[in-house]
Amino acid sequence: MYRDLAFFLCVILISQMCWLMMML
Repeated sequence: MYRDLAFFLCVILISQMCWLMMML
């Protein structure tokens, strides 16, 4: 359960970072 939640959060953080890189 916690492992799935951590994986979900990591995916969100990575997608947010990729989005910021594309905006720059």
